[in-house]
Amino acid sequence: MTTLASAPPLGSPRLAPALGVFTELWRRQPVLAAMACIFLLAMLPTSFAMHLDARTVNGISVWVKPTKFLLSLAVYYATIAWFFACLPRAAQATRAGRFVVWSGVIVGVVIGVIAYAAVKVVLRFVRPVYVRCE
Repeated sequence: MTTLASAPPLGSPRLAPALGVFTELWRRQPVLAAMACIFLLAMLPTSFAMHLDARTVNGISVWVKPTKFLLSLAVYYATIAWFFACLPRAAQATRAGRFVVWSGVIVGVVIGVIAYAAVKVVLRFVRPVYVRCE
């Protein structure tokens, strides 16, 4: 007999290492860690849409690519946030250090605006099909 595994409770010791990684990431570089969290949260609607929308291209859901893209951006921002703390404090406070952080934020915002516009266009042309029953 097989049983489905449920998610561990929030205070569970199994969940503690993951929360520890996020708190450490936040301590190292909070701006880039926030961008990583934003992209992880942006994966929720695309993951949800993947299960609701039956459209496919070559047998693959149309929502797989946006979900993978958001995951890769989250990993990218988390990696930059993690290794940013490896720089000396003096290098973090320089113009180049600030450029790394804020250029990442600007790129993230631009990607968000482009994604919003793309979803708006797609939803504009996807109309429900009504069948007349006589």
